[in-house]
Amino acid sequence: MNRLLFLKDPVFYFALVVALTFVSSYTWGIGYALYYPMIIFSAFYLNMDFSKSNIFSIFGFFLLACFVSLLVNVTTIMPVFEAPFRFIAFIILIMAFTPILYSEDKIRDCYRFLLYSCFLLIIVGFINFYLYKSGTIQVDEGNKVYAGTIGTNYLGMLCSIGIVYLASLLMYNNELKRKYIVAAVVILLGLVLCLLLSSSRNSIVSVAVSIIVMLYIRNKGSIKKTAIISFVVIMIAFLTFTFWENYTIGIVNKQGGNFEQFDMRSRENTWNVRLAEFKSNPITGIGFANISNPSQFSLRTGIVETTTGWGALFSQLGLLGAIPFIILTVKNLIFLLSHREGGYVNCLLIGLFVFFCINSVGEGYITTPGCQFTIYFWMVQGIIYAIRKEGFPINSLKSFFVKV
Repeated sequence: MNRLLFLKDPVFYFALVVALTFVSSYTWGIGYALYYPMIIFSAFYLNMDFSKSNIFSIFGFFLLACFVSLLVNVTTIMPVFEAPFRFIAFIILIMAFTPILYSEDKIRDCYRFLLYSCFLLIIVGFINFYLYKSGTIQVDEGNKVYAGTIGTNYLGMLCSIGIVYLASLLMYNNELKRKYIVAAVVILLGLVLCLLLSSSRNSIVSVAVSIIVMLYIRNKGSIKKTAIISFVVIMIAFLTFTFWENYTIGIVNKQGGNFEQFDMRSRENTWNVRLAEFKSNPITGIGFANISNPSQFSLRTGIVETTTGWGALFSQLGLLGAIPFIILTVKNLIFLLSHREGGYVNCLLIGLFVFFCINSVGEGYITTPGCQFTIYFWMVQGIIYAIRKEGFPINSLKSFFVKV
């Protein structure tokens, strides 16, 4: 493959726009300026030759639930949240990046979008690590690492995506040249250290579970091999702790110096609020793009801070929206776990899928069209759905560097 061929691929520029939003202060805000136009254009470009409409699929029912929740609560949703606009944007996002309008070419385009995004996020994450090592950026209590990124949680998330991708390549390194393997290992270590610097415990746990599941797929369902490899990695990490201890300062501070238990009480209040919202209207929720406890920042900016994607799913859409999403997610997961032949695409998809499923428990995306990770999550869901439900030929998905 011509190394510069990607420059002729429109999908690369779609992925680039999203990636640029993570370095907005370094790119004059170009990513944010083009973000919504990119989603609209993608909806047209990726669906130009769609061969099948899945309006009455699980995706259509989910959008219907969003509409019903909005309609039922239209008088109680604060105007500052611009819920109708957000709903329209979400519809366009779903139309663009899921098989609600299906064609095989679209799924291939979405897969390339995903691969390009992994590459670009690796660059953003490694830039953060380089700037830290070169002294260009400073770490204040381990929780102030930026390279134009939105914040430490986002930094942890994009580093995690890069880690999953590089781990998948190294698991299938038979076709990689030695120099590429060495480069992948060096960059992977840099991303892991940058993930620790971000002090995002949610991302750390999510990516750890993802890697274990990927090992399970790579070893064709062998729990014994997966456990042995996981144990070896943990022992190596333990024996080398003194070399990377300084990168855990932020995590130690968040834990109050206590590593004996995983403390996530900082989010407990938010989860309780989402639960109360769900209980107030368990069928249709309190409304799409709505929260009952907006902060002054939310009221000033119109940003809907839910803190938990799964919590918002139940609180905003009720069971009407949560059930279709759970059905989609569970069926996709069962499908991936039941296909343990060790194929590379399956391994990469389940790694990203598991990461997003766990990570969105503590991060507020799933129904947030303005969040970049909403695109990635729904795109992964859509690709898996197409393979599982539409009989899309998985072997036709062309990956970079590997052919398995």
